[in-house]
Amino acid sequence: MISYFSRTVCSLLACFSLLSCGSNNTVLIDEFETPLIEGERAEESFKDNQNESDELLDRNDEDDLTLLTDQSPLAAGHNEFFIEQSVEGLLVNRLAIVSIPEVLVPNHTYPVIFGFHGNGGTPQSMIPLLDRFVQRGRIIAVYPEGYMRSWNLGPELSSADELEFIDILMAFLDQYPELKGPKFALGVSNGAAFSHYLAANTNYFEGIAAFVSPLVVGNEPKGQAKPITIIQVSGVEDNVIPYKGGPSAVGHNFHSAQESSAIWAIHNNCELETLRKEIQEKITLKSYENCDGGTVVHDYAVLDAGHNLSWGLMRQLIESTLTTFEQTLVSASESNLSK
Repeated sequence: MISYFSRTVCSLLACFSLLSCGSNNTVLIDEFETPLIEGERAEESFKDNQNESDELLDRNDEDDLTLLTDQSPLAAGHNEFFIEQSVEGLLVNRLAIVSIPEVLVPNHTYPVIFGFHGNGGTPQSMIPLLDRFVQRGRIIAVYPEGYMRSWNLGPELSSADELEFIDILMAFLDQYPELKGPKFALGVSNGAAFSHYLAANTNYFEGIAAFVSPLVVGNEPKGQAKPITIIQVSGVEDNVIPYKGGPSAVGHNFHSAQESSAIWAIHNNCELETLRKEIQEKITLKSYENCDGGTVVHDYAVLDAGHNLSWGLMRQLIESTLTTFEQTLVSASESNLSK
């Protein structure tokens, strides 16, 4: 059963994100990833999150909160929904924000980018990363909420069945024609590890971008997973999720960044491997090209960077990420025509 409400929120919602009071030098990952959160702090965060949700639900008679029917259109700006899921016998409402451009061009197919926050983060914290592309009419964005502000991959606080949640969310979103476009995932930290997990265990997405997390050992793609574009960004000096892999402060055992990208390249049956090269100061790129289905694997390494990446660098890398996603769609179309 899906319970959902919608509310159009002005673009100033971004003011509540971690970037609202920061300069261009603000780092992005501090709020996104909280390694091994203490139980008391985590429980407090969860209660705050539930209180926010309860407040919104209690206000469903107000003018700015409308109960949706299947025929209700999505409004320009930020639309909020609550997706009902049973977690350990308890019905919980998980927030999902859908951001729509001011003007939708008729008959135009928009890529739909899912932004997955990190451990301790919120859907709202992801809005500043993608909102400018929504406002330009380049994409539609969806920001789901992790249960207990995390995505369950084992040691996280969340005990939710995340694949079930994604199935429920996708079924709900599928009722809207605007959201029929090709789907991509962009995750940060715990959300990046979750994006890898979704790529390996579902076929919803045409590509993922994983910022500061490679594959978790044991979550490698299986044969039934389709070829998928992978963009991976890692800080070489990361002491939360080690660049060279192994045990981590977040309770997972990770592949090294280079192993992770190589695993995806093998899965995608990539034919061309380029040498790692410096594409700008302190950023190197290793590419795998000519992969099945028009996919690519791009492995970025940021020298002298840890688990925190600057706002300016994130903006730059997300711009190139969306360009790669768009090129994937063109290559996939050409690959299909050549068959």
